[in-house]
Amino acid sequence: LILLDSLLQEIYSNEMFSTLCQFCPKRQCFSAAFQSARHFSLSPECRNSGRFRKMKQATSTHLTRTRVQKVTEKTATVFDPDYLDQMVDKIMKGNSRSRLSFLKIQKTKSLEEELKEERENVINDWNHIHETVIDLGVPEMADVIGGQMFAGGHLRVTTTSCLTLRLADNLALMTDTELQHLIRAISSWPGDAGGSETLMKVLDKLDTECARRCELWDIQDNVKFALIWVRYSFRPDQCQFATKVLEMASLKIHEFRLGEMVPYLLLLSYLSHLAPEIGNKLEEVQLRGAEKQLTTDFSNLDQTEVAVVYSALNTLSQPGPQELKQKIQNTYGFRL
Repeated sequence: LILLDSLLQEIYSNEMFSTLCQFCPKRQCFSAAFQSARHFSLSPECRNSGRFRKMKQATSTHLTRTRVQKVTEKTATVFDPDYLDQMVDKIMKGNSRSRLSFLKIQKTKSLEEELKEERENVINDWNHIHETVIDLGVPEMADVIGGQMFAGGHLRVTTTSCLTLRLADNLALMTDTELQHLIRAISSWPGDAGGSETLMKVLDKLDTECARRCELWDIQDNVKFALIWVRYSFRPDQCQFATKVLEMASLKIHEFRLGEMVPYLLLLSYLSHLAPEIGNKLEEVQLRGAEKQLTTDFSNLDQTEVAVVYSALNTLSQPGPQELKQKIQNTYGFRL
C-alpha cells in the first residue's frame, strides 16, 4: 500500500495525467477513482493490515501414518482390539513379559536375495516393497512421489504397485520359512497400509497360503504367528489363517501349559466372534482341563492376565469357569 501511495503521488504530479484527463471524456471518473484509491492507501485502518498472522502449530500426529478408525460390534467392549492392545502392552511391561516376548516389534532383516531368478524374482520384489512401505509409504503413494506414474512408468518391472501385484501372484513360490518371515515383518507396517489395494492383494495371498500350509507347522508356532497377525496395526479383514489356527489349537486346549494357554486365550479374545462356534465343538473335559491348568498356576498370573484369560475362557461355555471365578473372588475380594 505504501508503494501504491507513492505511485499515485507520482501520477498526480505528472503532466501526462492532467493531459489524459483533458482528452478523456470520463476524466472525472478517472480522477475520482485515483482519489478513492489514494484515500484507501492512507487510511489508518489499513496501515497494519499487512502483518503476518501467527500460524497454528501442527500437532505431533499431523504426519502420523495411522489407519482409518472403524466402528464394529466389538468397539468399546473388553474384546475391542484397541483395548486388547493396551492389555498386551501392560502384560509386556510386567513380570510375565517373557510369555509374550515374541510380540515385540523388531526390525527384521531383508531376505537373502537369489543370484538366479528361478522364482520370478519374488525375494527381490519382497525386499523392495517392504523397505518402501516402511521408509516411504504405500506402493501407490511411492509411485506418485517417484513420478513413475507420470513418466511412462507403466510397465510391470518399473512401478512399485506393479511389483506388489507381481509379488502377490508369485507368493506361493516362497518357502514356509519365508512366509513366516513375512508374517513377522508385516507387523512393523504402519496403519495406513490397510488403505493400499495392492498391499491387501499381497495379504490376501499370504493369508490363503498360510492357511493351506499351517497344518504342517508346530501348533505353538501357529498360535504365535496368528496372534501377531490379528494385532497388525491396520486391522486386516483377512483371517483364514488365524481362524484355522484357532480351531486347531482349541482341540488341544486341555494339553496347554500356562505359557501356551495365555497366547491362545489372547488369540481367542481378538477373534471373540468365533468363540460360540468353537465352544460348541469342545467337550467338557477339554474346558475343565484348561480351567484346571489356569487355577493351578493362578499365582503365576498378574492381574491383567487374570482379567484377559477369564474373559476369554468365559466365552467358550456357560455358566463359564466357575472354579477360576471363585479363585478370583477369593483372591481379590470382589464378586464377578
